[in-house]
Amino acid sequence: MKEYYIYVNGQAVAVSREVYTTYIAMAEHERYVERKDRANGKLPELPSDEQIHSGRICSPVEQQVFQQWQTEQLYAAIAQLGESEQWLVGELYFAGKSQSRLSREMGVSQPAVYYRARRVLKKLRGIFRE
Repeated sequence: MKEYYIYVNGQAVAVSREVYTTYIAMAEHERYVERKDRANGKLPELPSDEQIHSGRICSPVEQQVFQQWQTEQLYAAIAQLGESEQWLVGELYFAGKSQSRLSREMGVSQPAVYYRARRVLKKLRGIFRE
C-alpha cells in the first residue's frame, strides 16, 4: 500500500490518500488564484486571526489539511471505544441530542447520562495522550 506524506512546518506527516489528494488539489487551486490575482493587479490579502496558528501564518490549505487530520484522529479514537460508548458520543456530539433527551430515551436519570459522557470523554483524552 502506498504511503502519502505532506510537509507541515518542515516535518513529513503521514496522511491518508484522501487528505493527500485534497491537499494537492487545494494547493494547486491556491496557486492558480494567486496567479490570476497577480495578473489582474490585485494585492494578496492579509492573514486573518484564524490563519495564524502557533505564532505562524498557515495557508488555507494547511488549515484544511490539519482539520482533516484532526477529524481522522478523532474517528480513530472513537473507534477504540466500546459500542455503547460510541453510541453515546454519536448521540450527544454528532446528533446533537441533549443529556435530558437521551436520559428519557435510555430510561436513566440525566445525571447518569452526564457521568457516562464524562467518563467517555476522559477515556478519549487518555487515548489522545497515548
